[in-house]
Amino acid sequence: MPNRNKNDKIKENDQFLNTMTTLENTLRHSHDWAIDRIHELSEYDIEAAHSIQSEFSEWLNPDISEHDIFSLEYIGE
Repeated sequence: MPNRNKNDKIKENDQFLNTMTTLENTLRHSHDWAIDRIHELSEYDIEAAHSIQSEFSEWLNPDISEHDIFSLEYIGE
């Protein structure tokens, strides 16, 4: 029984690490998308570029070293 408990803990830790990796990748992708989209829109639609910059301003501020991020687990079928 102790081995099973240890194995369960290892599996839970692996799942957590995989989830964190996925979350980090998702956040990086969203950040990069926002930067790219702001640059693209600034050439022909400055208001739309400003809207995206305003929405992502907290993430894009280099003076903020940490952010509170809430992630919900998928509860679909």
